[in-house]
Amino acid sequence: MKKTKLSDLKFEDLFRREPEAGRLFFNNRRALIFDAATMGVLRRQLLSTMGWELAMGVLSRFGYEHGSNDAEMLGRKFNWETDTDWLASGPFLHTLEGLVHVTPQKIEFDRGTGHFHMHGIWLNSYEAETHLKLFGLSAAGPVCWTLAGYASGYASSFFGKSLLAIETECVGKGDARCYFEIRPVEKWGPEALPYLSALQAVNVAERLRESESRFYDIALSSSDWIWEIDADGLYTYCSPGVTKILGYTPGELTGKKHFYDFFAPEEREQLKTSQLEIFSRKADFNLFVSRNLHKNGEMVILETKGVPILDRGGILLGYRGSVTDITERKRLEASLLQSEKLSAVGQLAAGVAHEINNPLGIILGFAQSVVRKIKEDDALALPLKTIEREAIRCKNLVQNLLVFSRASKSETLEELDLNTAMEGVLSLILAQAKARNVELVRELGSGLPKVNANQIQLQQVVLNLAHNAIDAMPKGGTLTIRTALPGRRPGYVELRVLDTGTGIPKDLQKRIFEPFFTTKEAGKGTGLGLSLAYEIIHKHGGAIELESEEGQGTEFTVYLPVHSAATLLAGGAA
Repeated sequence: MKKTKLSDLKFEDLFRREPEAGRLFFNNRRALIFDAATMGVLRRQLLSTMGWELAMGVLSRFGYEHGSNDAEMLGRKFNWETDTDWLASGPFLHTLEGLVHVTPQKIEFDRGTGHFHMHGIWLNSYEAETHLKLFGLSAAGPVCWTLAGYASGYASSFFGKSLLAIETECVGKGDARCYFEIRPVEKWGPEALPYLSALQAVNVAERLRESESRFYDIALSSSDWIWEIDADGLYTYCSPGVTKILGYTPGELTGKKHFYDFFAPEEREQLKTSQLEIFSRKADFNLFVSRNLHKNGEMVILETKGVPILDRGGILLGYRGSVTDITERKRLEASLLQSEKLSAVGQLAAGVAHEINNPLGIILGFAQSVVRKIKEDDALALPLKTIEREAIRCKNLVQNLLVFSRASKSETLEELDLNTAMEGVLSLILAQAKARNVELVRELGSGLPKVNANQIQLQQVVLNLAHNAIDAMPKGGTLTIRTALPGRRPGYVELRVLDTGTGIPKDLQKRIFEPFFTTKEAGKGTGLGLSLAYEIIHKHGGAIELESEEGQGTEFTVYLPVHSAATLLAGGAA
């Protein structure tokens, strides 16, 4: 193959046109013709959007890739007579392309020792001319970014070592000429810092973009809601997780809603004030728990974490963080706490019940024996009957305590139809309802799967709930007993007891299932009815929930697992 010298390169031999196809080729690569003014527009846009350092880094990297590719291409295509011809062909290509006229002044290199030193003149640099027209003389630093990048890339690819070209003089800075110098990176001193910092800025930007991409992927896949707000608390970013948690799409919140807009109305101002106080201190916050209103009207409990976003001067720009829905966790925690309370009280109740049962049986037996023998007009008849009545009341209380403590013997579970069990107890409720001017409404769903339950205990739960509901409607009202398949709890059957009574105050609702807690007058309630109902349903593998508003009524919802699930919970009993 014929040896090639630098002088053999001719523009006409390298340039090829295909006008019918709308293409130009230079050195067998497709080429595009841009005027210098267009490249100036690109420089101006980069500077305005990225700033000086990053714009310099981008154009330097662009030039570097161009120079590196040219060196590899020229090395493969031609059989150069000398390495110097190969090295000088890069500047010559730049001259042919009209970017700058390059005149090397000195070329020294030794591949064996790693020595490299080259410098020369850039004449008619398009970058220097364009920069002067757009911005005037530069006081910020180097001007010929792509030319320096090209020289660095070409020389590094040619020499197989990291070399750095630096603009030592430039007409764009007010010098008489543009002059460049190329050395190994480690041979440069402080003058290399602007170039290295610019390239580092590009690396940082690339890592930031990769980080943002990872963040976006995580935000998309996370069940949590990732968010950002500005300094006023307005959402500037919401991940798709918000839809699962609050029911809104990201677009319904971003730029339209503040972080406090979804707090429970009765707590909104207090929670807003608390959060804004944290913002004023620019402090992190963790495990901030709040009640929030879902789009469907339900209340959800959310746990929020956040960190401040600050500018370089320490000014608060906003916050970013995540939200986790802990509604179910809080329900389970409350259920566990209630179970622990009931277990402790139950152990006490079992012992007390057993201790009382025997002497109570003796008292009741003797009282009933004497009552049967004594005459009605006897002066002791009334006191004895009172003893009998109260002894029976105590016996019933002991039986409740035994059920409550799980010491009752009648705990056999059976497969039963919930509606059939309700029909049996509704007749008992109806008489009391009529006497208290309460309308009893039955809404029993059809086709419900069977449950595994103790019918007597289940009926006792409904009786307790119904009696409490009737007591809460002293002026009459409506009591509704409803059975259905719940939409949000597959695998369960639900039983609802609703009244239009006085409702339960918010501050008492947390204690409503505690044993011996009652809102009734002394002598009208033992405080065991609801705790007993809770214990029975819990023992059946189900759950009981309360919703109430003062003056609007109360709704208790009982969830019972269908037969297959209940069988597992009951240890296989069928």
